[in-house]
Amino acid sequence: MTLLASEGYMNTSLKNGTGTSGVLRGVDRYASEAFGGYRTLSYQGWRKHPGSFSAGTRVPTLLFLRRGVGARSAAWLNVGWYEVNRTKGEYERVGGHWVTLVGYDFDNQLLMLNDPAPRAGHASTERVSFQTLTGGRLVGKKAGLPTSAKGYLQLGRGMHLHPKADAAIVDGVVLFEL
Repeated sequence: MTLLASEGYMNTSLKNGTGTSGVLRGVDRYASEAFGGYRTLSYQGWRKHPGSFSAGTRVPTLLFLRRGVGARSAAWLNVGWYEVNRTKGEYERVGGHWVTLVGYDFDNQLLMLNDPAPRAGHASTERVSFQTLTGGRLVGKKAGLPTSAKGYLQLGRGMHLHPKADAAIVDGVVLFEL
């Protein structure tokens, strides 16, 4: 296990992965030690996280994502895997996954993502379409759910879905700026 994934940093679990709090605390500690600090480490989304890192909104904005693409910045997207119940208008969360935003084309509703999952194939940049949800509810067993799905980004063409999922939705975004 690498230093960043270790217990004193992100505390990544081989079974459950890395939670939002773990990502934030791990990046905070690592960046403080390696770089002597940073300008911004902030989170937008519904996932449970330390208040000191909160950007103050539960729905990630395109402006926030845009800030994460640059020579001295990064944006990590927590993608929720959801089963869709169209009759109830619900998206039930069945898991999640972290990807890195490396570019965007908002005019054409595209995000460029690096996805470390083996199902995504070789390490490359994926061009993933997105749409903004206009209704429905995100439901599941995680703290922060249920919540309105309005305003969240649903990822489409180009996203490699988990086999249990019908939909991929950006639950939250971590923004890091040096």
